[in-house]
Amino acid sequence: MRDMQLHHFSTFAQRLVTAPQLTHLHLRNFSPCKKVIDGILSLKNLSDVGLDLSGSPKAMINQTLFFSLGGLQCLSKFTIRLPGDVDWLPSSTTTTPIVFSKLVHLTLHCSFDDALLLLTSTRLPSLQKLVHQFLLPIPPLTPSFKWKEFTDRLRISTTSKITSLHLKPSTYLGQDIVGIPRVWAIMKTYPGISFHEVSDSLLQLKLTDLELHFPLFHSLTVDDFAAMGAAWPDMTQLRLHAISLQDSIPDTSVLRLITTAFPRLSSLGIDMDAERICKPSLVSSSHPLEVLTVGLPKWPNTLNAKLKFAALVDSLFPNLRSILTTPGTNNHLSQVLDILEALRSSRKRERNRIRTQYCLPDIKQEEDDDEDEDDEDEDD
Repeated sequence: MRDMQLHHFSTFAQRLVTAPQLTHLHLRNFSPCKKVIDGILSLKNLSDVGLDLSGSPKAMINQTLFFSLGGLQCLSKFTIRLPGDVDWLPSSTTTTPIVFSKLVHLTLHCSFDDALLLLTSTRLPSLQKLVHQFLLPIPPLTPSFKWKEFTDRLRISTTSKITSLHLKPSTYLGQDIVGIPRVWAIMKTYPGISFHEVSDSLLQLKLTDLELHFPLFHSLTVDDFAAMGAAWPDMTQLRLHAISLQDSIPDTSVLRLITTAFPRLSSLGIDMDAERICKPSLVSSSHPLEVLTVGLPKWPNTLNAKLKFAALVDSLFPNLRSILTTPGTNNHLSQVLDILEALRSSRKRERNRIRTQYCLPDIKQEEDDDEDEDDEDEDD
């Protein structure tokens, strides 16, 4: 629903009472007048609500609004977009926690400070996934974020049920959405934090999915990843990046640790010092990693370096499908993926040769199916 004026929202609210079985409601350019809020609250079966308040007068937004929405007992998914720098009005309920008893998935598009205030004011006992797209100040203002307080509040507000946390910065200059490389450049003006500043709270969460889509830490070590692996053995998606790729980041040996510390990982985003590339593992691996996103400072970008990196990755992650580079880096890793595919094709051909030579049709790996189909296409 777009560009609806306040009186149209009121008319719409009156009609809501005729749809008591409604379960999904998303409103754009929404102004939270009392009639509309009352209409929304009359829908006791709502499970998925999305409210775009970014164009609303700031005076209409206060904690009473969220306290009211907490009364939706079936609400399991909630998406809200706020204007920047909301001036929160006092309300009679500010001393009482806002409880979303059955909320499982929460998506916030707002400033960092507003998200922090919401986490401070709410209890989310059923929350499993939090996505926060936070607005960056327009340069030359330097972003400043209280990450330790954010992770502390997240731990207190939620329970052990939360398994997924996605944090994404965004900014607008005029009417144009700033691209990802520009957002990363802005974030690199921020001094960053050490992993230890947030580890006490963060590692207490039983995460299986942690994606920080921006450089946050001024350093990351192999020991940090070992601590994460001990706390999050069921992790399937992990993405962490450093502010400066010239400071302390792990070398390529961290990939060996990944195979044992995160046995279920399917997607990894990481920065590594690639000046020296470790030798390939001699131990057979069946690790499930499929997507690797990397920043490789000191990357020689020579054919020899690409061959070495491909050999290392191939020995550790036989199921890898994609290698990507982090924004703002020019590592040219597409050729590495070509080398990986050539290595795998060579192994498949060798297995086929052994099968034929020794009449062992049962010696077959899952990846052979794809090759057999490709061979048939080529024959055609």
